[in-house]
Amino acid sequence: MNNENKVGRKPKKRIKIAIDAGSLSDPNTNSQAGVFTLTLNLIEELLRLDKRNQYLIFGFSNIVKAALPKRDRRISHVVLPKYAFKSVWLPLAFKIYKPDVFLAMSQAMPSTAPKTLGFIYDLAFLKFPKMYKNAAELKNNTEQLMKNAHHIITISKSSALDIKRVYAFDEKRLSILYPGVNRIFKSDGSKYIDTSPYFLYVGALKKTKNIITLISAFAEFLHMVNKPFKLILVGSTQKLDPEIKSHIQKLSLHDMVILKDFAKTEDLPKYYRGAFSFVSVALAEGFGLPILEAMRCGVPVIAAQNSSMPEIVGNAGILVDGQSTQSIATGMLLLSNNESIRKKYAEHGLKQSKQFSWTKFAHGVLELVYEIIN
Repeated sequence: MNNENKVGRKPKKRIKIAIDAGSLSDPNTNSQAGVFTLTLNLIEELLRLDKRNQYLIFGFSNIVKAALPKRDRRISHVVLPKYAFKSVWLPLAFKIYKPDVFLAMSQAMPSTAPKTLGFIYDLAFLKFPKMYKNAAELKNNTEQLMKNAHHIITISKSSALDIKRVYAFDEKRLSILYPGVNRIFKSDGSKYIDTSPYFLYVGALKKTKNIITLISAFAEFLHMVNKPFKLILVGSTQKLDPEIKSHIQKLSLHDMVILKDFAKTEDLPKYYRGAFSFVSVALAEGFGLPILEAMRCGVPVIAAQNSSMPEIVGNAGILVDGQSTQSIATGMLLLSNNESIRKKYAEHGLKQSKQFSWTKFAHGVLELVYEIIN
């Protein structure tokens, strides 16, 4: 009998796939950033595609249950203590539940684990260690993952190149799978309306996102135009760069730079659709999900020409020097001076975004699961 299916060769038996869903377990919505989004969308898509296997979802609170489908016999939600979650409780749970494969979603794995697919998103903590309070922990966790995981998944060619530069390993153990964009993000729908057209940033407001440079560039841009504009920053304040608020005051931009708190996923599309342009000039991105979300909502994108961002944007947006306020301001000016160029980038970005999907991502993960098992 032919055992081939759309996502690779099935093992003869149904398998148990364990997933680290610790990122879905924090009740603080401010912590729901990139790993939360990727983990949640991957689990949802795996359950949609794979009607055969059993899934063990390990977390440390009932928030995991609230985030996932109910009354699905294929899913077992296992709530473990948060303290020593990785070092003690996951290895114990593996002995009890005996999974065949473990998806290490948090760029870390226990010392004792079944065959493991490890996820490494970026190595920014090595490039900018002073900007990470837990840089040493991230470094150690990633080293152990590289050493012990059967296979590694990363989310861009840029991150893959960084991994190859830093670690000595068999490169056949590394695969690149691009994340997707949730179906809620689309160009049609309600818009957030402000008194002035606004540039938008969505994401964490931590130092590596280079928000200070973005605000300075926006101030330069305002001196170049005669029309009123605003800069709206929507994002998690959990690791807030303490200089942001003082920098806004220093430049007398308190009426023009608006800090919005964390927004739920379902509220984000209206901010994207209402924006004049989306801007991200982070010092490094493993992928940059908000860039993709903005393009899917039909918004022209300005992004830094570093790390993975040129990969994601391609020729469908304006790439700038993320550490040059003049370069960023010039990108803003180009869009404000020419509506036809702005529309062109909006259309090209929408087309570019359709190359990425959670279905492709989940297919790739499931193929690697079967490869490890076989």
